[in-house]
Amino acid sequence: MTKIKNAYRRLAKVHHPDVGGDADSFRKLQEAYEEMMVWSERPRFTRRRAFPDKWLYDGEKRRWLQPLG
Repeated sequence: MTKIKNAYRRLAKVHHPDVGGDADSFRKLQEAYEEMMVWSERPRFTRRRAFPDKWLYDGEKRRWLQPLG
């Protein structure tokens, strides 16, 4: 969860409208961050059923797994 927060903060500094970023891109970033935080607390996937090139949360091992092939 700290990786998600750190990545969000890093991107928010770039895309925030107060520092010259685009308001629409910041809004999308904020929505994605909120969804990821909810999902990280209650993950929906428990097996390696995932989309290619997307990170996956393994509920049994309580950790994130790298993208498939």
